[in-house]
Parts: sequence; structure tokens; C-alpha cells
Amino acid sequence: MDQAARTTHSEYADRWLGGYSVDDMAYGPPLNHGTHVSGTIGGVNVGVAPGTLLYGIDWFALNGDVGVSKGFNWGSAQGIRLFNNSWEFKFADPVSGISRTVTLTDLSKAQVEAGIPQALASLRDGLRLGTLQVFATGNSGLAQPSFVAGLPYYFPELQGNWLAVTALGPTRTLASYANQCGLAANWCLSAPGGDGVGNDSIWSASAGGDNLYFPENGTSMAAPHVTGAVAIAAEIFPQASNAHLAQLVLQTATDIGQQGIDPVYGWGLLNLRNLVDTINPATATVFTGATQARFGALSQVTQLLGTRAAATDLGAISAAGVAPLAYSPVTTASLAITDAMTAPAGRNAWLSPVLGMERAATHGSRTIGIIGGIDLLQSQNLRLGVAAGFTAASTFATGTDNSATANNLHFGLYGHWAANGWFVDGTGQVARFDQTVTRRTISGATGTSLAPVGVSSFSGFGLEASVRAGHRFEIPGFAAASPYASVIGRGQQLTGASETGAGAFGLDLPSSAYAQMEIGVGLRLETEPVAFDDHELNLALDLSYARLTGDRDLNTSAALHGRAITTTNGHMGEDVLRIGAQLNLNATTQTGVNWFGRYDAQFQNQSASQSLAIGGHFRF
Repeated sequence: MDQAARTTHSEYADRWLGGYSVDDMAYGPPLNHGTHVSGTIGGVNVGVAPGTLLYGIDWFALNGDVGVSKGFNWGSAQGIRLFNNSWEFKFADPVSGISRTVTLTDLSKAQVEAGIPQALASLRDGLRLGTLQVFATGNSGLAQPSFVAGLPYYFPELQGNWLAVTALGPTRTLASYANQCGLAANWCLSAPGGDGVGNDSIWSASAGGDNLYFPENGTSMAAPHVTGAVAIAAEIFPQASNAHLAQLVLQTATDIGQQGIDPVYGWGLLNLRNLVDTINPATATVFTGATQARFGALSQVTQLLGTRAAATDLGAISAAGVAPLAYSPVTTASLAITDAMTAPAGRNAWLSPVLGMERAATHGSRTIGIIGGIDLLQSQNLRLGVAAGFTAASTFATGTDNSATANNLHFGLYGHWAANGWFVDGTGQVARFDQTVTRRTISGATGTSLAPVGVSSFSGFGLEASVRAGHRFEIPGFAAASPYASVIGRGQQLTGASETGAGAFGLDLPSSAYAQMEIGVGLRLETEPVAFDDHELNLALDLSYARLTGDRDLNTSAALHGRAITTTNGHMGEDVLRIGAQLNLNATTQTGVNWFGRYDAQFQNQSASQSLAIGGHFRF
């Protein structure tokens, strides 16, 4: 909505779709104002959005309510959903007599309704179509914008699809002529409008020729910068509504002037870098780290269950007497312990805290928790037990203030069988996840008026099962070496979530499911128990290698206003190396407490994790 533009200018001629004059005469003749504004919106060299398709509506041919209404109606009929309005109504100031902007404090709501009834009807029709209006605040150096830029002040239903724009000069301060945002601050921002001559002005297309340019100042020059930015946002987010695009433009603006939204600059200075950065994959890195941390919690509990399955404390007493598990070192000391026991053994119960840590290039995580269990069945060759516990996995994205916490409930089974040197260990668990992700470092929100904090809440479950089978070989003077093969299967499924508190930056997270399998080999070395007082001590070392298959790509695919944002930090290497060490301190009496400590390290691609468990088990 402007004066007629030069339709053949080289800046945009190939994308000019047509013009309309509200007096129903031929469009034209071209004038500088409309040509300059058109070039700033979509010029190939001087424009903000050089791919934009342009229409021109010359409403100055019938200046007033009727002309404005006809212009909006024609544009809506063409399918136009974004209007740039670099114009204002002026009148003679009743005190000074000087022509100035009619501001929103000059008129009451009733006066506006009586003055532009047809234009208001057309604007409301456009609102129902989702049309976005961008208005210049005006050029009278006043504390309030033009009443048309401030129409949502009278009619709040218009605000979601309305932007007001004031102008900055070359020093990034309010231009000397510009009306401030004033009471329109909540839907207002600033953009370059020039303030001076030559290069202190805004250069754009001239109506004097297809390859001519000229400099100009005004909020009329600032508004098309914002209109072009909305066009870019629409290209980035083709599924977003104009109301969402308007909020993106406002909420990505750089805060200037007073902190926060202020009556001079509104939301601040238009920031195209922030606008484009909203789709930076780094903004969702923490979600991928949280997925890996949940798998890490499963793995650490599985290691603890496996530790108990293959524990070297004594087995239950059979009818013939006490006998250790075949997987345990059978030594003179342990046989002496067996001979010393005359009372039947009860069940073994155990309890252990869990501490874990992972470090990758883009994130880190920590896991703490406690797991306990009971051996339901224990004989010379067999142990079966159940376990339950809680872990909390905390994730932090490197270089950001983004974090995640998963509170997990685990329920597990474990078992061990051994005979004639052969052994099989098995574990299984199911876990309930309750995950909260908090984003304080949000791409596109750098230096803005608000400090958005996005919070997402998920729930889901995980499964992990492991089987290890091998043979134990006695080594005189050492104890034993046990080569084995292993298989681990795991999976997790999580509900979707919509982020709250992040404003225009809020992400939608779809439901997700991942499944993996490891197949590998390993070697366990054990020392002979050393007896002292009423305990015996032995050390076990474990080295294994596995090949990971299944979902090795754990990248998160979030959505911002319908646009997918997929992280790039979730690729897991297929080679997994584990190193473990376990120290066992077993009691030599029926009522004694057995202690163990286990350390495990895992190396995979560019990540490394460590876990520590220290616990005790006792008979009752």
C-alpha cells in the first residue's frame, strides 16, 4: 500500500506480479516513494528478501477511508497476506498549526470507528484470512505512533497480526524524525530508516529509471525492512501462520534502549541473524544428550545386575552342606569357609549406590541412584534374583545453559548358572522414565528483550537385557581366566511434548523410539581370594569389545513452527570398548556382610563414560 512503483525496475521487475490503483484507473505513473519501498522489500541488490513476489497498490489516487478499504480488498482478492504500509494520516496540530501525524492519543475509539469504518471492515476481513499488516509509526518526532500503526490499541483483536515499525539512524539510535513506539510497544520494533544525507540515508530503487537509485530517510524506509524480514521468515517456516511469523520477528529483535520492551524502540532492533539462527540444530542438542543419558542409566544398572549375577560370595547350603557357586574361585580358603558353616543359609539381599558420568563433544551427563535386590534362589550351580531401584540422569549441553533431568525407576532380574567350568550370566530390566528438559540458551534469542526459558516434559520406558556365556579356566598361582561371548539388547520409547515458556522459540518434540543390539566378546581375569580375619579378598578385571547395531543415530528431530530441526550430535560409533575392575570382600561367616566395589569405563566414537558402584550384600 503506497504510491505507484516503477514496475520495470531491474531490482524486482522479474518478480512484479501486478499493480492496482484504487481509483480504478491505470496503475501509475511511478513515483519515488513506492519504488524505493518496493526495492527495499524485494530488490535483488538493495532488498531484504530478494526472492519476494511483489504487488503494488496505489491508494494515494483516492486518499482516505474509501481508498484504503478498496486497496486492502483488492489485495486480499489476489491472495496477498502480507501488506507493507509506509503511510500515515496527518492533520494540522490544533496548538501549533503544523502538519503532523495523527497519533493514537489524538483520537478515541469512537472517532476511529467513525472516521475509517470501511477500512476497519476490510482490515477485519483480512484478519480472518490471516493477513499481516506492517505499518510505519510516522515521521513527526512524537512520543506516540500514528493511530493506524497503533490500531490494536483500540481493537486488541488485531494485535497478533500487526507490526509497527519506527526508524533508527546510522548511530543505531532513534532517528530525529521518527515517532516512537509509545503505546504500541508490544507490537512494535525498530529498523534502519536513515537520518541524514548520502550514505547516512537508505539507498534503494528510483522511479527515474530501471537502473537508477536514490537515498531517502523515514519510517517509510524502516517498515519495508521488517516486511522483507517477515517474507524471509515465511520462507524458513512455510507452515507458520502470519501471527507466529510476527512473533518471531519481534522476539528475535535485539534489545536496545531500556532493558526489555520499552516505549521508544518496542522490542528493539530487527535482527535477521537471530531470525535465521532459530533453526540452528545446536538449539536442540540437549535433547539428543538426554536420549544418550537414558541409555547410559540403563547400561549402568545392567552392569550392576551383572555384577550381582556373577558375585563370588558363597552359595546357599544344600541338603549335603554348603557349596560355592561353580563360577566362584574354589580355593583352600573357600573350602575351609564352607566346612566351617553348619547352619542353613538364608537369602542374600544387597544394596548399592550407582554413580556414572559420560563426556562427549557436545554434552555431558551424570547418573546417580541406588539399586537393591534379593537372591530368590541360590544353589551350588544356580542363582536367580530380583532387583529394583532409582536413578537420576542429568544432562548438560556443552557451552550452553541447557540441561535435562530424567528420574528413572528400574525393575530387574538377574541370574547365573555354572557347571563344569561353563557359565551363563543373564540380566533383564524395565525402566520408567520421567524426563524434563530445560533450554535457557536458545538459538535466535541472543540479546533479545525477553529471556525465554523452554521446558519440556516427557515420559516413557526403557528395556535392556544381556546374556554372557563362557568357560572358566583355572590358572595356577593366579586364579582363573574366563573368556566369554555376550549379547546386549536395549530400547527406549518416549512420548512427544510441546515446549512451554519459550514463546516463539517453543519446540514440538515428536514421540521417539530407539532400539540397539551389541554383540561382542570379552575376557574376565580373577585373582585367588586372600583370607584375613573373617573375610577374604579377591580382584577381577574385565575387558570386552562389542559391535553396536540398530539405531546408532540418536539425533533428535524437533519442529519449530512446523519446520524440522534435526540435531547432528547423536551419531554413536559402532565400536564399543569396555574396561572394568571389581574388588570383592566376602565374609567367612554366615552373618557377615559381603562388600564389593566396581568401576567400569566405556569408550565409543567421541564419547567416554565411567561408572562406579560400591555396595554390600548380606544374608537374612
